[in-house]
Amino acid sequence: EHGICGHVLKHKTPYHCTNYMQDQGFMHDSGIDLAIAEEGVCSLLGAPLMVGNHCIGILCVCDRQPRSHEPWEISMLSTLAAQAAIAIENARLFQETQVALQRASEANALLHRQTAEIADAAEAHEQMTKLAARGGTVTDILQMVALLLDGEIALLNEAEQLTHHAP
Repeated sequence: EHGICGHVLKHKTPYHCTNYMQDQGFMHDSGIDLAIAEEGVCSLLGAPLMVGNHCIGILCVCDRQPRSHEPWEISMLSTLAAQAAIAIENARLFQETQVALQRASEANALLHRQTAEIADAAEAHEQMTKLAARGGTVTDILQMVALLLDGEIALLNEAEQLTHHAP
């Protein structure tokens, strides 16, 4: 609520002053006043960056000389602030869209991987069922599992001795 920016933010309307330090239309803050003085700023014109009913920032024009701002200048800065707010909001929405698309792409890739895994499991189940129905032996089952997993299978007995091996 301090300084011109605080006033613009609170009221969501443009504000201008010819001499910042002498203007009593807003609350002063010693820290802000010090920064304004150190920069040598005298007159200011600020307009809100509005997105809907929300002020997302303020566009300010500062001058080191006392200066009154004409209505057309206030209108021009307000128009520029409105365009800047639209550009900022569009950039934010674009970024949100990019994040949502990335998440959707990742979810789609995960779904494809899971679908492939389910299809592989269904195929393995079908092959194992056919093998069992044909009366396949333990060695036949081990060889099929090794083939499906593209690896080797070792079957150990209770004494941890190799009883069957399938390359």
